[in-house]
Amino acid sequence: MRRRVVVDDLDEFLEPNPAAAATVQRIIDRGPDLGIRLIVSIKQLHDTDGDLWTVPAFGPGVRFRPDTVIAFSTFRREESMAALGHPGAWSLQRGQGHAYIRSATGLGDTPARIRIGSSDDAATLSAHIAAYQRR
Repeated sequence: MRRRVVVDDLDEFLEPNPAAAATVQRIIDRGPDLGIRLIVSIKQLHDTDGDLWTVPAFGPGVRFRPDTVIAFSTFRREESMAALGHPGAWSLQRGQGHAYIRSATGLGDTPARIRIGSSDDAATLSAHIAAYQRR
């Protein structure tokens, strides 16, 4: 059985819970072998080293390689470049539901419209990602 752990706004979650960074890092490191998939959102991209991302915490940061990136409108061009490899998300209009989706196998070159409004938001988003990855 596959399990999912979802953390909305990882920065905000780690700020008052710095000890949680070690647990999140263990899920990142060992989760895939145990059938656990971690889904996180971050509002601001802090540190990238190629495809390795770091989210700082008070204490050790969390480091990971995302296999799928969904980038809504970014505040800075550099954030879009770091997340997607191109500045497209920087030029998206806010609040329109458009995002770029980049899988580990390629760059998202055209924005996708993501419409979520029902009680099964996570399942809907998961289906959008799965459909994109099959392309």
